[in-house]
Amino acid sequence: MPITLWERPATPIGGHTTNTAPATRRRFLIGLAATGLIAACGNWDRDEVADPPARRTVMTDNGPLVVPADPQRVAAAIGSFETDMVAVGFMPVLTSSFAGPWVELDDSVTITEDIPPTPEELLAVRPDLVVGWNWVTEEPSFDELSQVAPYVGLGETAATAGPGFDGSQPMRSWDTLFLSLCEVLAKRSEGEALVAGFERRLDELRERRSNEPATSVARIEFYEAGSFNYRGQNEDTAELMRRIGLTVVGPDETVKDESLERLPEIDADWLVVPVGNDNIPRSLYDEVAATEVFQAIPAVQAGRVHLVDATLWPGLGHLWAKALVDDLERLFVPA
Repeated sequence: MPITLWERPATPIGGHTTNTAPATRRRFLIGLAATGLIAACGNWDRDEVADPPARRTVMTDNGPLVVPADPQRVAAAIGSFETDMVAVGFMPVLTSSFAGPWVELDDSVTITEDIPPTPEELLAVRPDLVVGWNWVTEEPSFDELSQVAPYVGLGETAATAGPGFDGSQPMRSWDTLFLSLCEVLAKRSEGEALVAGFERRLDELRERRSNEPATSVARIEFYEAGSFNYRGQNEDTAELMRRIGLTVVGPDETVKDESLERLPEIDADWLVVPVGNDNIPRSLYDEVAATEVFQAIPAVQAGRVHLVDATLWPGLGHLWAKALVDDLERLFVPA
């Protein structure tokens, strides 16, 4: 089954398990000492030590947390919305292979397939702050992870993600969730300026579409032979489509493993079908596209099918939203 960007991975990804066995407490503390993250000796002279870095308190899904006031080395525990730190001038010292191609990372960034990263991986990059989805705080390795640097868990309460945290409506991850991250990085004003600029762009694209005929769009995906996923109204992708003046056709919430026999019931002007990554191979689409039930879809009969990049549709985050809107402009907005 597909893994959406906001879900906790439950199966191995890229050959790695999500719960890497943590080091023993003794080995872990030795590692901390070796990297200078804890004092090598307990009776050092405090007069010879520089003033500790300034701290401040931020809100996480689990309540207030003390973090560096001016973080310098930030790790992204997953790499979906977390890598939005790039938008406000932070290059992560570590992220995961979940980071989308719409995020331009320096060669210096450590990429891990372990989700969450192991304590040893964090030790190697010496972060002063780690950000990520709040579910990481429930992982067996969290005690070790949080000893390396403060861990800020976001995205799973209304306090950090907004009303859509429970999946009942779009999360607006380009706005509320992004600004929660910016707050943690002490970059709130920079984030607000980016959000305002993006909102202006959405309004401008809607204006450019205003004289066009009403257009309805449905989104489906083929992950397994014999079934399809029908993407719902409650996703950020759907909200962005509505914001530029499109009508989204589909269930209130995404329906998975729907029978192919229901394909002809999809009544939309256009059909959008993501293809092209390991989970959604083009070959599977080609197989379904040759069937009579697929050919019976009204949009298919009208020749109105867009095959889109499966690494982009759907997603979460500010940088992702900007990349998706670029694609929407290409597909549905007149020049």
